[in-house]
Amino acid sequence: MEPLRSDLEMRKVREKLQRSRDRERFRLEWCPAARFEDISQALIDYEPQIVHFSGHGDENGNLCVEDELGDRDLVTPEGLADLFGQHRDSLRCVVVNACHSVQLAETLATRIQYTVGMRNMIADDASIQFSVGFYEGLFGGLPIPRAFARGCAHVRSRPGTEHQHRTPLLFPRTS
Repeated sequence: MEPLRSDLEMRKVREKLQRSRDRERFRLEWCPAARFEDISQALIDYEPQIVHFSGHGDENGNLCVEDELGDRDLVTPEGLADLFGQHRDSLRCVVVNACHSVQLAETLATRIQYTVGMRNMIADDASIQFSVGFYEGLFGGLPIPRAFARGCAHVRSRPGTEHQHRTPLLFPRTS
């Protein structure tokens, strides 16, 4: 699969955190090239309020992770929703910054307060712009829906990505 610039995305998000007035309220933990088992363990170890996936998704809503050999492995929306649902007491938001992740986000929304997914394919530069705007808002004290709108505005602000500003979708919990 085409490599993504998740390192650049993380660097830009870290920069936004370092510049924010509320930087002491947040802690970033990065788990690159995560396997499903790594995700499961990180949920226990860190008890996050927000989880952000930056990667690939397939047209069936599956999330692409790595297997033990570094090859592509697929995780189903239902399996991830079951796992994340076990952490609903602390987990407020899951951002799935991956192509075709709307089905996964909708499934997660049955268990998590807010989820973000991508309606269809999203270019790497547009997904990075979304993350920069979203976390700028969140680190600045905005509630999740307004931080989401800020992320979409960042996508729309660039001539090369403006046509993708409606690709991210926000889902509040449905039940």
